[in-house]
Amino acid sequence: MATSIIELNFREIGYQSDALPPVIFKNFPLPASNQRTLGPPHPPDTISPLALRASFGHALGFQPYEVIGTVIDRLEIAPNVVPANEAPKEVLIYNHNESLRTPHAPDYIFLYIHRAPTVGGETPTSSSIELFQRAAASIPDFVATLTSKGILNRVTYKNTPQFAGGSTIFGQAFGTEILAAVDAATRKVKVEFQLRRYNRGSHTTWEWIDNDGTLVVSHPIPLIRVQPITKLPVLLTWLAAYYKSYYAPEIPEARRKKASQQLYGDGTPIPEEYLEKLAEIAVGDYGSDSRAA
Repeated sequence: MATSIIELNFREIGYQSDALPPVIFKNFPLPASNQRTLGPPHPPDTISPLALRASFGHALGFQPYEVIGTVIDRLEIAPNVVPANEAPKEVLIYNHNESLRTPHAPDYIFLYIHRAPTVGGETPTSSSIELFQRAAASIPDFVATLTSKGILNRVTYKNTPQFAGGSTIFGQAFGTEILAAVDAATRKVKVEFQLRRYNRGSHTTWEWIDNDGTLVVSHPIPLIRVQPITKLPVLLTWLAAYYKSYYAPEIPEARRKKASQQLYGDGTPIPEEYLEKLAEIAVGDYGSDSRAA
């Protein structure tokens, strides 16, 4: 799959830009009756509000996001409300756009903190518009190739979790509507029905292997897109986070061996030096669970 290339005249943006309205955060009270005590992996007696958070985004007129093909088995606290990160606090999760490993990413997310720690807990948020501008200036050949080819995203799902907190084929990834008593053939049909709901035709393919115990799903995905309000180009990616997690020099060799080759949409490999430079631009010194917007 290839995306069309158009010339875009975009303005430089900065943190002091007057073109966009200010974002104002206000405190508001939470009713004591609207609570839920969370189980593992949360600490004992962790209490979180329910419907008020779920209805906040809906009250603004946004449509609820339906997760299809998630690689994480996240506890749903309320409709469309899940923990942002269930990994231990020692695990760094670098800059990434949300759910971009599938072609069905959310249009918006809200971040909410119920009880702030006295130290730490920050979630740095960066601009995908600025990332495009900086990447286009530093590695223009890479940006041009991403624009024309996109990337080939290949995700492997299994019957059992591949890591702590990971999803499974017939569980949260594609099986939220599958009852435990359903036979194997019917479960497979239901999973493939969910895959077809991506509505991408031949641009989403899949293969069952290991006696249907493993499902490999492939999507060519465009990473250079246009932000609908500003009409500016954006670079959506998890590639920088992947590099920092698997390829960076400080990563142990055993973990580096688990890394998979990152590919352009036509199946050709992405040079590692491009990933390294993108990580330098996108991640910098940011720490745990950084998100791009």
